[in-house]
Amino acid sequence: MKITIIGVGSVGSLLSFQMATSGLVSEIVLFDINNKRSQAEALDINHAMPHYNGFCKIYATTDYEETRDSDFIVLTASIPFPVKKDAQGNLISTNREDMAEANIKLYNNIIPELINYSPDGFYIVVANPNDVIVRLISETTSIPKHRVIGTGTTIDTGRILNILSRQLNRQLHTPEIFVIGEHGDRQFIPQCYNSEKEAGSNSAFILQALNETQQIFVNKNYSTNFAISSACRALIIAIIRDDHIIMPLSSHFELDNLHGYLSMPRLITAKGIEHTIQPELNEDEIKLLKESIQAVKKYDLISH
Repeated sequence: MKITIIGVGSVGSLLSFQMATSGLVSEIVLFDINNKRSQAEALDINHAMPHYNGFCKIYATTDYEETRDSDFIVLTASIPFPVKKDAQGNLISTNREDMAEANIKLYNNIIPELINYSPDGFYIVVANPNDVIVRLISETTSIPKHRVIGTGTTIDTGRILNILSRQLNRQLHTPEIFVIGEHGDRQFIPQCYNSEKEAGSNSAFILQALNETQQIFVNKNYSTNFAISSACRALIIAIIRDDHIIMPLSSHFELDNLHGYLSMPRLITAKGIEHTIQPELNEDEIKLLKESIQAVKKYDLISH
């Protein structure tokens, strides 16, 4: 099993280590414009391997040909997360949408090269705006939609699950609630999951998760890496092992003659996304989903 990771920053390097030590991967390619950094990360992970079972070939490159025949291509490369502060230096905005134009341009350049060498791989999107990059690949390439998968609201669902776990004082692993919609300001927990009977209201969960994420951004150089790389690892392993699990992931979705790209619960198998599970939604929630679809659609996918 061969994995290419595009972008070897805090997320890409951690994911490389997690997959190298999983025992399920034989080859990992680290691809980054900063080749010295990615070479150093590859060496560091290689030096860790004697302490784990199995062997994995790990190396860095800037040559697309070395990504040939990758089973998974994980897209983490991105411009720096945009941070806006007020006159006193306080954080006032960290909007994923501010990254859209630059990252669309970035991936318009990268994707054709990758597909040329790995037309049959799974394209796993971690970069933001997540739904926009998923749409870009799905609508401008021949890769089947079930093999273009964004991590989407998996990380947000994990945050809610952890909040519940801390309240119950035991770790929950299988979500009974899912955050759906746009991976951004329009995400929500459908009322049909009725999470308030467990430990609080859906809106309170979302607000607490947002506050905790902002705390991470402010105190950790405006980035997260453990949660998102772990979510990505779980997705890749589920496909490799044909686990038949449900995860909230970004991909194509249709609602009342509208089609777009956002996160919904998806059945994950060796095929990638095998089935989308639509929860029962009320009128307000359907309106939110439609707003999510339109928010993702507003971007021009052809960079100028």
